[in-house]
Amino acid sequence: MSIYAEITIKEKRTGREGRYIALLNSGSSLRPISVDVRVLPITYIIVPPEVAGEIGIDLTETFRRGEHYLYEGEYEVCMCCPEGEKILCLDTQFILIEEGLDRIIIPAEFLMRAKIKLDLGTLSWEYGGRKIKSIFEAKDIRTIDKKLLRYTPYYDLV
Repeated sequence: MSIYAEITIKEKRTGREGRYIALLNSGSSLRPISVDVRVLPITYIIVPPEVAGEIGIDLTETFRRGEHYLYEGEYEVCMCCPEGEKILCLDTQFILIEEGLDRIIIPAEFLMRAKIKLDLGTLSWEYGGRKIKSIFEAKDIRTIDKKLLRYTPYYDLV
């Protein structure tokens, strides 16, 4: 089992906002650019092309390399508790879009910048002295809006 959280992604210029469930993944990060620079201190998230379209990103106008697109814009990504309350919000300038991806990923760099700690023993994340359970531990999956489950392993099960 993994740790998932409800998030919002808001395009700051237009105010267009989407609500999703994302995988908190400390093992996902950008490829190192040298042996001296292993972690880039930038805040970004990784999304499937469908999510990019929902939040207003036009892939035809986005830099592409292989199966990845890199979009630079002004977004606010908020992490929410299972009840939907926004716990923390970070400005994000980069959104990595990956062909074939079926999850929204909050990578190590985002977690580090936000000072979020993952607790695999309790399947929760910690921020500011508060421990927040993974949404799938805190709620019965059958009670979660199916639209929120689209980019999780549970979508086809409910």
